[in-house]
Amino acid sequence: MINGSVDMARLKPVRDLDVETLRAVFETVVLAPVSLTRLMLPGMLERGSGALLYGFGSSAKNPEPVLAGGGAAQGSLRNDVLALRAAVAGTGVTAAGITIGALIRGSDAEKLFDASEEARRGFDPERVDPADLAEILWGMATTGEPAEQVVGV
Repeated sequence: MINGSVDMARLKPVRDLDVETLRAVFETVVLAPVSLTRLMLPGMLERGSGALLYGFGSSAKNPEPVLAGGGAAQGSLRNDVLALRAAVAGTGVTAAGITIGALIRGSDAEKLFDASEEARRGFDPERVDPADLAEILWGMATTGEPAEQVVGV
């Protein structure tokens, strides 16, 4: 699985977003996963089998003003994944994404969220177990379906 992870320190509200920050976010969130994909894809195509699975945060689909840079980058990666899926259709290789709009139990993100009243800002997000995500991803890898799975809001 390739994760379009966002460095939380680089998150800025849309009105404060600058080119330098956005460039750095795109480097990590888009260009690194694309580079990994380009390394793995030829072997998969040669074998005629394989699954490229990508993880996104909810702002990849649902823009949030406070997550503008990360959302723009993850949305870009999401579109690339769906285009790649179409491009490799019929080859035995699949590409798919999981958009996670929930806190993963036991994750650093959950710990940070729970430790800070400021981070919570009155939100009580859905929480998901890593084992449940693993089951979803295993199904996507073995069946090639769906193109995109959304967990949480």
